[in-house]
Amino acid sequence: MPVTSCEDEYQHYLNANIHFNGIKNRMIFPSALLTQVLPKANRWLLEEVEAIKQQALNHQEPREGLISLISDLLQQQDAPISSQEQLALKLNTSISALKRRLNKHHCSFQCLRDDVRKHQACEILESQKYTVAEIAEKMHFSDVASFRKAFKRWTGESPQAYRENIQLWLHSRGEGDWYMPIDGQEEPMPRQQ
Repeated sequence: MPVTSCEDEYQHYLNANIHFNGIKNRMIFPSALLTQVLPKANRWLLEEVEAIKQQALNHQEPREGLISLISDLLQQQDAPISSQEQLALKLNTSISALKRRLNKHHCSFQCLRDDVRKHQACEILESQKYTVAEIAEKMHFSDVASFRKAFKRWTGESPQAYRENIQLWLHSRGEGDWYMPIDGQEEPMPRQQ
């Protein structure tokens, strides 16, 4: 791994084990730091940030509209919708009208379906209750290989690797470490020794 020009400075000032040129950005630190009082904390700034946060939360739009309706329909397990035709029939519209309405939202049936299935698969894997083969069957994949391929396309890793990373992440949390993704992605992270 090539050394960046300022890597030594970061090591010196932060007094931490820092790695550059990684695939993802993240920090792990003892959870005790979350309760430490900041010596130069600015109460006024905190109040302003809290007010801005509350204002943003108050102005969030409720979950509604075509995309939410389709997502809700796709999540139903009793009669899974596997095609645009089935969805159009359920919405009492034509396929071309459905496509036009989805295009206005810059998405497609396949994109929405993949997003719903990805979230379902992740939730089931995180529950640790089912084998990968059982999940593939539960989610109506034709076989385990198809599920593995789809999951890797959605997340960038195999179902087994995802499950292992979740276990490592949970293990690290149980030992008092707190994980904060820098790039905003909530992804599991193995502990660094």
